[in-house]
Amino acid sequence: FILGHMRSRSSLLAHILMNHSSIYGLGESNKTYSHRLDFIKMRVKTRLYHKILNPVPFTFLDQINHNKKTPRVDLIKQYCKVIFLVRDPLKTYPSIKLLTKNYFEEWSHDQIDKYYIDRLTYLLDLRNQLQKNQYQVIDSNVLVENTEQTLQKLSDFLKLNAPLQPNYATYRFTGFHGDPSKNISSGIIVKTDSSEDYQPQISKAANLLYQQFKT
Repeated sequence: FILGHMRSRSSLLAHILMNHSSIYGLGESNKTYSHRLDFIKMRVKTRLYHKILNPVPFTFLDQINHNKKTPRVDLIKQYCKVIFLVRDPLKTYPSIKLLTKNYFEEWSHDQIDKYYIDRLTYLLDLRNQLQKNQYQVIDSNVLVENTEQTLQKLSDFLKLNAPLQPNYATYRFTGFHGDPSKNISSGIIVKTDSSEDYQPQISKAANLLYQQFKT
């Protein structure tokens, strides 16, 4: 699982991972994983979508950006590896505001701040309950600025038989399951900064949580 937050580039990382020959997913499925059977159902659904007809082993991938969709820690410990994906709040807040303004109902600063703090608090608590060999923390900005080194770290963590590559294929669900912007359909990493004029005052709590994840 990629466990991130809105505008953490989780859709981008998911597509890069799915470009590997042994990793398959359906984008951000918005599935709730409350029982082992839910994992099995999603693996079957993924196998059918990608027409994986032979009984070859594969890694199932999903990206989750909301607390209520995140699997319980006991299920994660038993069945999963986790990539925690976090992004600097100074970059995240304007991006969330622009996303909600363009595609949904625009969020206020307080809504964005509460979501970010709640999500990172939840993820930090989850991380602290996992063994260190079960998770990897990735900074979204580093993924874009130092792509080769970051993808090598993920390749080693996932024990892949070939390294991850920055370019990726797109799917019918690209732009619909997850990031709705046009950049995700480019097949390459696009370095962007929000053009939104909104310059947020970042709370100490948000900055502290971000720094705790980086350490």
